[in-house]
Amino acid sequence: MGLYSGGLQILYSALKVPMLLLISLYLTVPSYYVLYSLLGGKRTLVQTVILLLSGFSIMSTVLIAFVPVNLFFMITTSKSASAHDFTALLNIAIFTLGGFFALAYFIRGAKTLYQESSENWKPAFLLGSIILMFVGTQLAWVLRPYFNYYPQFIRPQEGNFYTAVMQLVFRSAGWIGALLAVLFGVFFFGWLFFRVLAPSGEELAITSAEVSARFRRALARTCSQCGQGLSRDAKFCPRCGAKAE
Repeated sequence: MGLYSGGLQILYSALKVPMLLLISLYLTVPSYYVLYSLLGGKRTLVQTVILLLSGFSIMSTVLIAFVPVNLFFMITTSKSASAHDFTALLNIAIFTLGGFFALAYFIRGAKTLYQESSENWKPAFLLGSIILMFVGTQLAWVLRPYFNYYPQFIRPQEGNFYTAVMQLVFRSAGWIGALLAVLFGVFFFGWLFFRVLAPSGEELAITSAEVSARFRRALARTCSQCGQGLSRDAKFCPRCGAKAE
């Protein structure tokens, strides 16, 4: 990222990206763990941190895998305002993809960690993931610039990440691109919501079995005296002779 403008920006970007990931984790862990504990969670803080760190490791691996692609576009693109917007959007897309894989890993890891208990972890996980996304994106905006050269390590604060991204998309792709970006955001949050809260096939099978068992128990008639099972049309218990109720 820093190679786009060169100079000190190479060192700045090399420091800012690890800072972005680690500070986001530091800011998110307390809120997630508190919400999880208030909802009856029984896992330790260390287990929670390890789960989140594992997801960030997946994201970091995805970012490293896209370094050649990023470098290719930087080398083959001339320096201009439109090229800067494209480079910024390209890196935002790469980070979004990395975040997507991290969240998918979070979900799979959480289901593995909590599947043997009856803990109500899903609402806390969903809220914690949303907090992580908002904190991470705004922190990325706070730590800019990453591409264009700026003499200071951090640019003075102005605006926010979301308005800046929409302006980039609008300048690069017009209203159609901005609309597609909004639709993607809606789709992403919808995927996260249903991927976390929607029951899996195994959970549906267990729930169906429980409902069927309860339904059979509700239809079954038993003698109030000896507990003998009775048919629907039985008027007296065949064992003790008591009148069926």
